[in-house]
Amino acid sequence: MLHYLKALNLMEKQNNNTHNWNYLNLLATIINAYIELEQFEKAKYYCEKTLSIEPHFDWVKNKLYPQVLKQL
Repeated sequence: MLHYLKALNLMEKQNNNTHNWNYLNLLATIINAYIELEQFEKAKYYCEKTLSIEPHFDWVKNKLYPQVLKQL
């Protein structure tokens, strides 16, 4: 988990990540990791963060976020 968060920090120090699919997929990976760790509040935070950047990211919008909300 720490390595994912470190990678996220490094990517966020770069310029615009809005249309960077590597960045968005990293966020989705972090969401999945928090789901596996049963840390659903953190997973929810990253779902909302991801959807604020890319509201049409179907994997997060239609699969991960509803899965997280169901667990809360």
